[in-house]
Amino acid sequence: MGRTAPHLPFFVIFGTGRSGSTLLSDILDLHPDVLSISEFILGLLAAGLQHRDQKISATDFCHILHSANPSRAILVRIGIKLPENRYPFSRNGMRYTENDPVPFPLYSMLPRLTNDPDALFCDILDHVRLQDGQTAGQHLNAVFQALQLSCAGKVIVERSGGTLAFHARVRDLLPHARPIVHLRDGTETALSMRNHSFFKHFVLRMVMQSQLGYDPYYSRERTGIAQLDQQLIDNLPENITAAHFERLELPLRVYGELWSNAIRLGVPLLSQSLPWFDFKELCTEPERFLRLLSAQLGVSPWPEWIEKSEQLIAPPRDAVTHLSEMDRMELRDACRPGSMLLADLKGT
Repeated sequence: MGRTAPHLPFFVIFGTGRSGSTLLSDILDLHPDVLSISEFILGLLAAGLQHRDQKISATDFCHILHSANPSRAILVRIGIKLPENRYPFSRNGMRYTENDPVPFPLYSMLPRLTNDPDALFCDILDHVRLQDGQTAGQHLNAVFQALQLSCAGKVIVERSGGTLAFHARVRDLLPHARPIVHLRDGTETALSMRNHSFFKHFVLRMVMQSQLGYDPYYSRERTGIAQLDQQLIDNLPENITAAHFERLELPLRVYGELWSNAIRLGVPLLSQSLPWFDFKELCTEPERFLRLLSAQLGVSPWPEWIEKSEQLIAPPRDAVTHLSEMDRMELRDACRPGSMLLADLKGT
């Protein structure tokens, strides 16, 4: 059955997306005792994996690992830069170009772990096939075994942006993982979503689906297209360009509603006695934050790690003050349901 590795403590960081969790992954990448996995579980869910006991062959699971996220793939193709994308397209000898549908583990997770992500991806696929499991859980174990055999670390931490809304499915896949929550103020999160190309495209697809009854990025159906606003028509997959996408203006309230909905869906998880971390504290009291986080993970708060991590952290900015009064009111109204839920959960 091939080489094996010991089972390491496993943590999952849950957040709403644009809550500062990518920075958290950058920080965890620096810790010598953390095997930091980024944007993996959400990719599995998006590709259709349902639960740990799901019957699936090794071949079909490898097919899921080869799947590409439609938003990321098309944004990269039209030349929109995504900060989470770490795959070195421009390096000589790389397997994929910016015009290829890149398997989702290669976008962020594997380039963070190695200088040769293509080779590590092949190692993972080989290990999954060699173990020849029959369920999703067995294949996931094979993936984590392959990572442990290739990468250093005493604990594994998975962080995918936006997992709070899908916490039940994540915990179905990883029932033994220990959850950690990382959140950010709703209005700040919504503004960060608006300024982030992936979330802007995700909201674009939400708006299209609400008006058409289907997602044109997943479906070839084109019923009702003529009734869309011209800006939406310009950003259909067959029409989208970088210029069309950059000119696209979506209602600010939609981003606030997205955040509030993530909090609402996350209430069953947030109601449990779990460690919560706040992005504002990371920015204002980084050493205290990092010491608390390392204690939660059971790793040492090495001074060198804290020093390097602090160099990545920028002072917090109050982007809300730059909005018009009308936009501020609209955004706060959209975020109010989520903010009230959090206040109730915290007892404030």
